[in-house]
Amino acid sequence: MTKERYETGKAPRVTVAECAGDVVIKGWQENAVLVKGEHQAEVLGDEVTLRSSGSITISLPVQSELNLKNVSGDAIIRGMEGNTQIGDVMGDLALKNLGGIKIKSVYGDLSGRNVDGSLALETVMGDAALRNIRDLSAGAVHGDLAVHYARNAVLVNEAMGDVILHTISGEVTLQRVHRDVNLNNMGGLLTVAQAHGDIRLKGSLVPGKHHCTADGDIVLRWPAGAPLNLLVSRGTVNDKLGLQGVTQDGEAYSGRLGDGDTTLVLETAGRVVLKQIEEPDWSHKFGPEFAGVGADFADIGAELAGLGEQLSSEFSTHIHELGARMEERFGHDFAQRMAEKAAKRTERAVKRAMRQSERMHSRATAWAPPPPQRPRKGAEVSAEEQVKILSMLEKGIISVEEAETLLKALEE
Repeated sequence: MTKERYETGKAPRVTVAECAGDVVIKGWQENAVLVKGEHQAEVLGDEVTLRSSGSITISLPVQSELNLKNVSGDAIIRGMEGNTQIGDVMGDLALKNLGGIKIKSVYGDLSGRNVDGSLALETVMGDAALRNIRDLSAGAVHGDLAVHYARNAVLVNEAMGDVILHTISGEVTLQRVHRDVNLNNMGGLLTVAQAHGDIRLKGSLVPGKHHCTADGDIVLRWPAGAPLNLLVSRGTVNDKLGLQGVTQDGEAYSGRLGDGDTTLVLETAGRVVLKQIEEPDWSHKFGPEFAGVGADFADIGAELAGLGEQLSSEFSTHIHELGARMEERFGHDFAQRMAEKAAKRTERAVKRAMRQSERMHSRATAWAPPPPQRPRKGAEVSAEEQVKILSMLEKGIISVEEAETLLKALEE
């Protein structure tokens, strides 16, 4: 295995222009960039540019400014304090213990933990799971999105799958969610502009005006004694909370609990179910609370099917452009293999949209609750084992290819 060390200052600017395989990047305390694996390097003072036709491992100063432009495989980045900018990752992307991050496209899944700076992403074709972050700004997530513990705002333009938010201290804005929205312990103003599925909200809200709109049902679990001014502009209300001063005029419904400035405005094509939280419970697991939704889901399913075709066209164009760049760098045969790999990932994303379409259509006639989710005991173990694998890789005990095999085995 080729290993090269390039001396730098404390905060160099490191660019990975092309990586044809997988890449593992980690911060360390030395003022140098260490690269393991076949690569080409251009060094000009504190600017280091790397290119690789295979998988590589990079160690760089923790305060480095990282620009990861194109990765044909998976990418793992951890232990960085400087800003990180990521272009196209054709595989999965794993982030841990980082500063600010800006991401363009991830064609696989995204996982992130302990992000101290802002996290901004444009497109994730798979699922996105984030924990202990400062804030999030997301364009489109084509799978499920889960965020646990955000210290500031969470803004999501569009999510094709389910959205789970747990303990968000800042403002939450969800513009469009194609499936269900599960919210627990919200600490800022809340806006769900459009949810094609159900909305489940647990816990009280801060003073101010909050808005939620759903095509399905809205289930509100509210603590006893917490003030609430409820306004329902559309939907059938099932009140097990004991609202006071209830008034109803056509579809409009209002009621209150206690005295306070917390106003929640709800609009739904289904039901509004109000329940009381008898005991504090900060669990992030949300089970189904009801069955039965309107026939409008059939139309939503058709819309998702059309969106799947649109995704296929748009990403085929993007993959073609990326393939041209890879062919110029690495030759026709390699570019062809990478294009086929990218096409398969895009096909998976389109099939995901089509499956969501079928699920939406089935809800119009016979909806059945999904089985409860069980905690995955292997998740934390995998993280610990991942660190061990990276340590062996750093010491040269195993090769990049062997590390890749072990890391993928942990994900199964």
